[in-house]
Amino acid sequence: MSVDSITFRSALAQWPSGVGVVTTVIDGQRHGMTASSFSSVSLNPPLVSVCLGVHLPSHALVERAGVFAISFLGKGQAGIGQRFAGMRPEVTDRFAGLDWAHSETGCPVLANATAWLDCRVVHAYPGGDHTIFVGEVLAASTPRVGAPLLFHSSAWSQLADPLPEKIDIAIGGRLSRLRANTLVTAGFTVRATPGPMIADAFRPGGEDATLAELDQLLRAGHTAVTLVEKADASPVQVRAVLADATVRARRASLRVRLRPQRGLGLVNAMVAMKSGVTGFDTTLSGRASALRTRDLVFLARQLGVSCPRLPATKPEE
Repeated sequence: MSVDSITFRSALAQWPSGVGVVTTVIDGQRHGMTASSFSSVSLNPPLVSVCLGVHLPSHALVERAGVFAISFLGKGQAGIGQRFAGMRPEVTDRFAGLDWAHSETGCPVLANATAWLDCRVVHAYPGGDHTIFVGEVLAASTPRVGAPLLFHSSAWSQLADPLPEKIDIAIGGRLSRLRANTLVTAGFTVRATPGPMIADAFRPGGEDATLAELDQLLRAGHTAVTLVEKADASPVQVRAVLADATVRARRASLRVRLRPQRGLGLVNAMVAMKSGVTGFDTTLSGRASALRTRDLVFLARQLGVSCPRLPATKPEE
């Protein structure tokens, strides 16, 4: 006896998946739908599969066309996924207003997707009320490296990153130079001249410029880059930048220099840790538009994140 459909759907909702837009083209007409039932099948030859409900118009169109493309959506693109899922009834043309490119098969692909695949159908297997279309990948691209869009429990979401096990704290300023030997012995880095930095990295509306500058520094061979908060930034803005920046940095070390902001800087520090940042530039005094070392150490230890302990200091420090 099979499980009932409500229980089955409820269980499947606990399996998180990425989100893509499956597109095809027939007689010059574009068609598309949102799908999360995608999977890689083989590396050699390169094969992938998508499962489409037999009742959907896109099923018949892919079956007739024999080709499809899938564009993977990143964070901030939930609106596109909702549009192609038919959740925006006010949108009459799902393709309008978006930047599309044309693949080898002629299928449209989203120009600013995190990745896209262009496929020719090589197998179609019955799968209950769905058909499993297996496509040979003819072309692929990664237009924009960034955090993915996820679908879980019938909701659109992003990655909830765990806190790091430990963080590295660098200290700058006059006081750190006076106490350099003691601080280095305790496990801190004393930084007289910081490495490559991106100034005003968290300014509203400047995400693309920050990421472009980061890409340029990484291509130049820099293995550590510091993102500087020049003007007060909200935790939402800090997250918006770091969610993509940490993915792009990959093996390079990404550091941040955050402003105190009367306590909000510690919230931004926690957001940075949750975004995958493990390097922080601070000052002992907290007077140089950077978090005070002691405050960051306190936050890290409250969160269970390992970091050096500050040696005894004078009251004014």
